[in-house]
Amino acid sequence: MAYEMWFRGWFLGELLAEFGTIWIAIGINTALYSFIHFFAGRKEAISAIPFGIILCLLTIELQVVWPAAIIHLFLSLGFELNFILRLNNDNISR
Repeated sequence: MAYEMWFRGWFLGELLAEFGTIWIAIGINTALYSFIHFFAGRKEAISAIPFGIILCLLTIELQVVWPAAIIHLFLSLGFELNFILRLNNDNISR
């Protein structure tokens, strides 16, 4: 949640105030967001680009960060749950 509060909350707001153009603010925000995901792999970094753009647009349109935070939370939980289930299945089959 703190992750989204910073990226889509404070940082996006500061970029909008500084540049005054939605697409520049979204571009910078998404580029940094994607860069952070690069350490989890190229595929995740690339998929973070459209996801970041969507979350930025959602936050700007609704003027709140909560929907973006909740969407990101559920997406992350889905990946974590899948990882745990696969890990558990691998341990059982040994």
